[in-house]
Amino acid sequence: MRINNIKIKDWGLMLRSVYISMPEIKSNYVDIPGSDGVLDLTEVSGDVTYNQRQCTFVFDWENNYSQWRNSISKIANLIHGREVEIVLDDDRSYYYKGRIHLDGTKENDFIGTVTIMGELDPYKYERNLGSKWLWDEFSFLNGIIRKYENINVDGEKKLVIPGNRKRVIPTFDCSTDMAVNYAGHTYRLKSGFNKIYNIMLGEGEHTLVFKGNGNVTVTYVGGSL
Repeated sequence: MRINNIKIKDWGLMLRSVYISMPEIKSNYVDIPGSDGVLDLTEVSGDVTYNQRQCTFVFDWENNYSQWRNSISKIANLIHGREVEIVLDDDRSYYYKGRIHLDGTKENDFIGTVTIMGELDPYKYERNLGSKWLWDEFSFLNGIIRKYENINVDGEKKLVIPGNRKRVIPTFDCSTDMAVNYAGHTYRLKSGFNKIYNIMLGEGEHTLVFKGNGNVTVTYVGGSL
């Protein structure tokens, strides 16, 4: 397990248990007088929305107990109350993001525990983006390598993006003015950073067709429950 890319074993901690809840659904039911049942507006925006996840990580303390208080303070200075990124060893293609706090209990000179609790975003986010992906951490079961950097557009270029569960608005960084066609609609892209709010990619495959001459970098970070 890593927190902000620091291995927890470097802090003298051994993971004992992990709890990460499924995010609570933001349900929306409206009672209609004189009718049976209720009107379900949970997906009125086009998809289900969620509250934050709850998380609890319990660790055994493996360091020198004479350094207990000093070591706990060092860890707290790094993460207590801060927004962090968490990567689990059995799910290394994704990271969780949220705000956590720290608590430690030293029962005696031989037994001590450290507990990290907090709230995480509803979705976990993909890590294998462009040149940042790591071969030894890639999951052949559910991993996707998204290398959408400096795509050369010479007249026309088609890009197929496999979508994940979370609906995401991608960004486009263009070297020159060009256009992109998505779902039968064409949108103009200016040189530099672009965000088209009508292009929202969720589950399934999405085909983008770029027209023009130049390079474009597409940033898409998928999210999964």
